[in-house]
Amino acid sequence: MMKKLCAVVFLVTAVLCVPSFALSDAEYRTMMKNPDFARADRRLNDTWKKVSRTLSGSALQRLKENQREWISVGRDASAKDFLDDYSRVEAYTIATDLRADELPKLAQSLSASASSSGVQGSYVRKEHGEETAWLNVRMLNRKTSQVEVEISAVSLNSSGFANTGEWRGKGRIKNGVLNISDGDGNITIIFESSGRVRVETSDFSEYTGMGVDFDGTYFRDK
Repeated sequence: MMKKLCAVVFLVTAVLCVPSFALSDAEYRTMMKNPDFARADRRLNDTWKKVSRTLSGSALQRLKENQREWISVGRDASAKDFLDDYSRVEAYTIATDLRADELPKLAQSLSASASSSGVQGSYVRKEHGEETAWLNVRMLNRKTSQVEVEISAVSLNSSGFANTGEWRGKGRIKNGVLNISDGDGNITIIFESSGRVRVETSDFSEYTGMGVDFDGTYFRDK
């Protein structure tokens, strides 16, 4: 008797957790007879196929989890925002179109986050077979792609003496690119999919006046 009672209590609780306005499977099938909703649904499916092909690994898994959450909760919450001014099918059509607009941006964000998490490490720039600059990248926050970078470089002047320059900064990697501007100048660090890193600077007069140059292509120091 106690087991049956617990089962009933669980069932009632589960039902109460579902929003009263939630879209049921039967209602979804009915809405598919509406041309506008059917068009929005096809557009969402086509968009999903395209963006999912651009991801792999953890990024793809996170996109799938996000889509499942949108279907179970997010779609209803989005549609509810429009129910006061639109019919039910119109509200869900708008919500579906908005999701189709959102997916490419979400996929791009997940892709950038996934690639950013793998950039931590040491890189070296070589000129004529000699190491002339070193780049260290340390991940501070994988979720926000916040990193700290250190760059040092050396150059020999005409007298044979070595001039050195060092720089350190923090920033957020966005779509594989880190841009930092501070009192020393502007620096752009581009993390390429091949594992190479390109560094581009401007206004680093304190160092360039001594012949020290941070710019160039860096490779992982294996």
